[in-house]
Amino acid sequence: MRTVFLLSGSFFLAAQLALATELPIPVHAKEPLDMESLKPVEANVLYCNDGDTCRVKVAGGMWLNVRLAGIDAPEVASGKKKAGQPFGEEARNFLNNHAKGKTIQIRQTDLDQYNRPVVELIAEGLNINRKIVQSGFAEAYRGKTKRIDNAAYFEDEAAAKKSALGIWSQKDYVSPALFRKTEKTK
Repeated sequence: MRTVFLLSGSFFLAAQLALATELPIPVHAKEPLDMESLKPVEANVLYCNDGDTCRVKVAGGMWLNVRLAGIDAPEVASGKKKAGQPFGEEARNFLNNHAKGKTIQIRQTDLDQYNRPVVELIAEGLNINRKIVQSGFAEAYRGKTKRIDNAAYFEDEAAAKKSALGIWSQKDYVSPALFRKTEKTK
């Protein structure tokens, strides 16, 4: 049996999510936690900001921003300062239609550079991350990933491309990563 000591607050949740998926555990410690007692985390989706980021509420009432694993969705415009991409609004609406207001399971795969949990969302047995790629509202993520089946995401993307769904219906498609890069240089 492995015992780990954790801090309270968001550090506790990040550690709990990490433990459930065998991610590295935060170092600072005060209170013991039994490793075997951790299961996938249940959460309620409050809303999704865009096609690959949601705000969820976990046990204890803690709110948390999560980034969806394995996908990169088109950027959504935010006011006059940040331009959006074609299908950005549709990707956000798709994700909200499939997740908002639902109780889901979160399977953490990593932490991103902003310390947000990177997760797969599972609702009623459906992997929502893969569903958004299958529907053509996001591409498979091309960066480094952990603890997911990348091949499945790329197969989903290839099928959506072949059917010219969503983002793949555009003649001059620009990936979200390239779009963000060019927006930074403006």
